[in-house]
Amino acid sequence: MEDGKIVAKKAADRRGPVTKLSESQVREIRRLAEEQCPVCGSKPSLRNLGARFGVSAPSILSIIERRTWRHVDQEAPAPVSFPGGRRLSDVAELLSRHGVTWQGEEQLRFAAEVLRAFREEDENSAQG
Repeated sequence: MEDGKIVAKKAADRRGPVTKLSESQVREIRRLAEEQCPVCGSKPSLRNLGARFGVSAPSILSIIERRTWRHVDQEAPAPVSFPGGRRLSDVAELLSRHGVTWQGEEQLRFAAEVLRAFREEDENSAQG
């Protein structure tokens, strides 16, 4: 299997085949669940949050109570930095040229981190 296909497969495995939400959506659900209405002071209902994100109210409750998506912190991951001031879009273009496909920003970041790790290994083996 080519390196690009390995990266894409690992990225797909990280999100899972039946996941309806991304990590950023899970963070958004948790943030919205804590917000209070400025008028009446109530929090949004689980049903409303579920309808907004296309999942059930029990799924929303599991996310809020961290029974599911435990690995997702409230804070977004730090931006991935690349040598030479490259941006994430530059990495996306580079990955596309090598035939790597992805779905969503989390998978793109994962693929970019894997490629960076390979590059660092190559540089370390060349130096040592």
